[in-house]
Amino acid sequence: MQLAVISRALAQQSELLILDEPSNHLDFKNRFVVLDLISRIAEKRKTALVMSLHDPNDVLQFANRAIVINNGIIVADGKPSDVINYDLLASVFGVKTELIEGNGRKFYMPVGIIN
Repeated sequence: MQLAVISRALAQQSELLILDEPSNHLDFKNRFVVLDLISRIAEKRKTALVMSLHDPNDVLQFANRAIVINNGIIVADGKPSDVINYDLLASVFGVKTELIEGNGRKFYMPVGIIN
């Protein structure tokens, strides 16, 4: 379903593509496939791409800019690797995290709930 809706949006060839959780309800592999495909097509076509994503690791992997909103307030705005960090994830999601780095990328793994 997601790919059909995304395909219709891409077929319009607009200068701006706005997607709300395009990888929602997808498994691990297909989440990557969809986000990677959307990102590559938007870059190739020089289309501005705005996506809402709830997984900070997807933002780190696929976004050029992150605007983090918590309770309707922008709490961070900038390059994902600069704004997504332990403190932000603790305050926005209420979780303790561990940083995992490899192949020039970093990811955060939740390891506990903050009471």
